[in-house]
Amino acid sequence: MGIEKDKEFLMFRNNYRKEIFVQYFMDREINKDVNISEKELVNYYYANKEKFRIFETATVCVFRFESLQCAFDSLRMLIDLQAKLSGRTEKYRDRFPKNVETMQVDLRDLSIDSNLAVVISKTEPRRFSKPFRLNDECVFIYVDDEYGQTYIPLKYVRREIEEKLFRRNQNETSMTRFVTKEHV
Repeated sequence: MGIEKDKEFLMFRNNYRKEIFVQYFMDREINKDVNISEKELVNYYYANKEKFRIFETATVCVFRFESLQCAFDSLRMLIDLQAKLSGRTEKYRDRFPKNVETMQVDLRDLSIDSNLAVVISKTEPRRFSKPFRLNDECVFIYVDDEYGQTYIPLKYVRREIEEKLFRRNQNETSMTRFVTKEHV
């Protein structure tokens, strides 16, 4: 029996076609009418500022790898290291490989790379981040210690807020469009 007659494959193919159609429709009919103003973005940030409360400064270790494969090849070493580091970065600093940089980061500093600041702010203390791209390298972040409380600057959460507002406005636009057409 060929794959063209397999029930699971046919169901997958039909669902995939529907998803493509829905995405095409959303892009063509709904998304073009979804706008987010700067004022709306800023108002959302200040109205929800408590959601953006984070630590003020942190001691972090930046583990740099030339590729995602190298990073994953080092995962076992990172997991073992995580158990040893817990609040003792200074003690182990001289044992770090040359691809590790330890630094004090102040998240109020707007000169920090946005991707780096967001990853640091979302990584739990004494844990490694997921790997991410930073300046053509694959990077893991280890957040060792956190100090103080502040709000993450809008610059660092702008993309997150834009996505949230886009989804909200997209839903409102599609509901308005469907309700209006049904009652006409």
